[in-house]
Amino acid sequence: MIDKNKKIQCNGCKMCKEVCPKQAITYETDKEGFWYPKVDYTKCVSCELCLKKCPNISHKASTKNAPDVKAVWSVDDTIRLSSTSGGAFYEFAKYIIEHGGYVVGCVYSNDFKSAKQIMIHSMEELPQLMVSKYLQSDTEGIYPQVKEKLQTGAKVLFVGAPCHIAALDSYLGKEYDNLILCDFLCRGANSPKAHRKYVECLEEKYGARMISLRSKDKRNGWEHFGQSAVFANGKEYFADRQTDLRIVAYHFGNLMMRQSCNECQFKRIPRDSDITLGDFWGIKSDEVNNIDNGISLVMLNSEKGKRLFESIGDRIEYINKTLEDAERGNVAIHTSAPKGKNRDVFLRRLDDMPFDKLVAKYREKDSLIKKIIRRIKALIKKVRDF
Repeated sequence: MIDKNKKIQCNGCKMCKEVCPKQAITYETDKEGFWYPKVDYTKCVSCELCLKKCPNISHKASTKNAPDVKAVWSVDDTIRLSSTSGGAFYEFAKYIIEHGGYVVGCVYSNDFKSAKQIMIHSMEELPQLMVSKYLQSDTEGIYPQVKEKLQTGAKVLFVGAPCHIAALDSYLGKEYDNLILCDFLCRGANSPKAHRKYVECLEEKYGARMISLRSKDKRNGWEHFGQSAVFANGKEYFADRQTDLRIVAYHFGNLMMRQSCNECQFKRIPRDSDITLGDFWGIKSDEVNNIDNGISLVMLNSEKGKRLFESIGDRIEYINKTLEDAERGNVAIHTSAPKGKNRDVFLRRLDDMPFDKLVAKYREKDSLIKKIIRRIKALIKKVRDF
């Protein structure tokens, strides 16, 4: 039976409810904004299928290969600029949809205060799956939907966090030739409650409801991305990654992540997925075309992944790279972000203080040495690019 007190063991994938034969599992959201399973012991028959299938508790070794690493960008600059990285996800998804398949990914709610996993089947729906969301998405119900489509013979591209990939794999219990698993380099899942407080903070400041939210806005270039939003009164918000409240809380303090993310079991090589996506940080500007438009890191972890990559060859440009090249700019391949020293009090006080005041109070300040090092690195990059 699930022990709800061992929060470090639960990644919130919501797969345990789907495998329970007695429908004994529901979910409760705690004060931090994360959901955890709750068992109705009047229904539970102690079959322990929830524990046997749990990817965190019963995680099996990957059967995938060492990755074939690429730096990738779409030949369509419009798609590339509107994507988080270089547009690789869009081109993969477009190919699947054009060949009658389905794509699973993350979308914001209509008010941009939450996110969930959905399945799409048309190009008109694809834009809502693009761009990183940076909060934990609700996956309830998605695993049975995927299984149903797979059993009809339809091709499915399932995109999710590494823990979602492991959860779906465990739920299905067998290999499907028509399923392509695609994860991304995940730093950690942020609290949906903290995200909601961030949106509400901006709405109060700008005096209207939010009608658009974009992470990694590239108006200043991919390497100098920021966060942007549009409001119903026509006002617009933009802040770079050094000043946006959500980015600061996430990257400069590790204040909003789920407990299990600080000890993630899925940051490893080989991966559980067929394809891994990310930003190819650290690549040199003279290696690629228009670096400010964005570069995708693509790790091909299986033959299925390689075949899909070959299928989009006329839609992309790429450079063969090594795993070591990728690791230099992406510690999340192997390493979990540490728990922030102020993380618990930050999340505990979400109901007591405005989000901007919380971030100002509990973010970790850079030391003078760190600031000097960052400025030197920025200067070196400018000289190198020049």
